[in-house]
Formats: sequence, structure tokens, C-alpha cells
Amino acid sequence: MHARHAEHFLVIVETAAAPLKGPDGEEWCFRLDAEQDNLRAALVWARDHDQPDTFVRFVHSLELYRFTTGESREAYEWHHAALEYGLAIPAAERVELLGFAGHAANGTGRVEESNDLCRASIDLARDAGLPPMPIALQFLGITALESNDPEEAISYCEEAVAVARKHGDQWTEVNALQQLAMVCSLGGEPERGRMLADEALTTARRLGNAHLVVQALW
Repeated sequence: MHARHAEHFLVIVETAAAPLKGPDGEEWCFRLDAEQDNLRAALVWARDHDQPDTFVRFVHSLELYRFTTGESREAYEWHHAALEYGLAIPAAERVELLGFAGHAANGTGRVEESNDLCRASIDLARDAGLPPMPIALQFLGITALESNDPEEAISYCEEAVAVARKHGDQWTEVNALQQLAMVCSLGGEPERGRMLADEALTTARRLGNAHLVVQALW
């Protein structure tokens, strides 16, 4: 019964991953909000009954939802549990897990750990011949800005935008543009920051994603 329950909700979260980036993103967030107890129960069962494939797929599929809703504490806990499976996870998935774990660590005030996780994500990607995660580059840029190094911050975020554009994922591109706009605005290039924010807003409106529009306006 627990296995069927987990399988059912795994299908739901994997189905949600793509629409969360589009005009139906807000609706899917509400749907997943309403299933929090079921999602947690499925995650706990998969973790505690040695179901690494199911558990890692769950955590991986919920990354964008956790990112969008800002649930850093819960995301931090689940990502660390998933990363304990280590080399059993394919390199591409570990790169993403490490990058999103870095974001979650930053969101819970663990700045040094966030940097370590983001660097681990980038190093693993390059060792495996994979593109780095834009989110890992972005959060290294944010912490560089917080450390009063705007030049390094802008460099990291510029690379994040370049990687996102090469990948062709417009949601990721807009998110990276927003971060670059912010570090430029706060790092001594306000006019460039405004232009980048306008570009991000235009694309976000074209995608129809409410989360991206709000972030771009902010």
C-alpha cells in the first residue's frame, strides 16, 4: 500500500516539473501545496525503506517547487538525505542535487556550506563533462556580492546566464538574468541592472509564469 501511494505521488510530482515553468506554474504550486502531507509521507517511506531510486526521483522532481515556494528548510533536509546515497546517484542528478542543496543552504543562513555545495556541483559537472548548474553559479555570485566582491559576483552570474542560454531553458535563463540584474544593480552597475531586469521581465511575461514576473518586477 505504501509503495503504491509513493508511486502515485511520484507520478504527480514528475508531471508537475515541466508545467511549473510555464503559465500554469501557480496552479501546480497550489496543487502540490494541498498534497504536502502525502508528499512528506511518500518521501519518508522511500527514505526509510531503502528505496533510493524513488527517493532521489522525488527530491529531484520537487526541486523547482521548493525553489519557487521558498521552502529552504525542508529542501535542505531532503537534499542532504538524497546526497547520502553518494555515487549511487548518476553524475547529472548529483550536479543538480548539489546545486539546489546549495540554494537551500543559503536560504537557511548556512552561507559557507552553500558555497561548498555550489562549488562541489560545479566541480562535479566539469569533471563529468557536463555544463555547470546556473543556480550554483548564481549563489556563488550572491555570496561574493555579500562579501563585497561585486566583480566576482557579476562574473559568476554572467556565466550562469551564458550556461542557461546555451541550455535553451527560458525559465532558467530568466531566473539567471534576474540574479545578474540584482548583482549589477547592487554592485555598481545600476543602469545595466535595470536593462537586464527589463529583459527578464519581458521574457517572463512571454512565458506567462507568475513567479518569474513577480521576481523580475522586484
